[in-house]
Amino acid sequence: MTEARADLVVDTSGRFSKLPQWLAEMGYEVPRPDVLRANIGYSTQRFQVPHHLTYLIEKWDVINIAGQPATGTFTGVFSFIENQVAEMLLYRPGGNYPPTDEKGYRQAIVELPSPLIAEILEGLEPLTTIRSYRVPELYRHRYEQMTRWPSGLLVLGDAFCIFDPIFGQGMTVAAIEAEKLDACLRQQQVNPQLDFEKEVLVCMQAAIEPAWWLNCATDIQCEGVEYDGSDSLPGITFISRVMSLLLQEATAKQNLPWYGLYWGVNTLSQSPRDIFNAQTVSEILGTSDEGMQLLAELQQTHHGMSLEEILDEIIPFKE
Repeated sequence: MTEARADLVVDTSGRFSKLPQWLAEMGYEVPRPDVLRANIGYSTQRFQVPHHLTYLIEKWDVINIAGQPATGTFTGVFSFIENQVAEMLLYRPGGNYPPTDEKGYRQAIVELPSPLIAEILEGLEPLTTIRSYRVPELYRHRYEQMTRWPSGLLVLGDAFCIFDPIFGQGMTVAAIEAEKLDACLRQQQVNPQLDFEKEVLVCMQAAIEPAWWLNCATDIQCEGVEYDGSDSLPGITFISRVMSLLLQEATAKQNLPWYGLYWGVNTLSQSPRDIFNAQTVSEILGTSDEGMQLLAELQQTHHGMSLEEILDEIIPFKE
């Protein structure tokens, strides 16, 4: 084995990182990670787009038909990739996995809340068999809580926290973490600190937290998903209900600014605080009886506090 020395080692070995085990073996006390037992299942198939249907590529980019947690329907995502190839994905958390046989797969697509994808697929030719993928759980390590941390060691990406792949947030968060690491390294050159690594880990969590909460808030709606972590479940439930009401209002009334806001926050191109501020939350909750009831319950359990103060208390991310 070749030994290599470095001033700084960054673990980017992904979800199979052995860092928790190595730290424990070296005598460090490693906190339990936050875990979302999501039991996510995907089934994917690719199709050839015939020449007479290539106009669909110009008409559509991605069609996302969200499943309804209350009824247990799947989410369907249809997208055009390249070389006149399209991809179909069925997805659902909670352990009730999408089918992988041709008949069951097609039937599940027909049963999506909208017939649009099923109608398009009628004219396409399968290129591959149906392939499945499983994600038993999502985790978020809490290394920043450790009282002792090895000098010269850092971690980022999936080795720190993994997300539900359906949201496409993992690479985005890793890029944000890399930017924060760069800023911390530059600051360290100007003003060296002995606890530099611990400060970086705290900054990493600031990048992780919004995406982690959005993942939990979305997947926890599905039966069979369980949360085991140090954060407040009532706060996660509140985020879940607000996001659900926002999407419902945006799609039912074709409110394009709100629809854009929903996906802007979910893709991390906008701050969650663009939704979770007193004005926007009031507008969202005021659109339905369910929302008004949620607002009344919130104010009752936080008597005497303004909505802005309540949001600051139950929602951890500040940016």
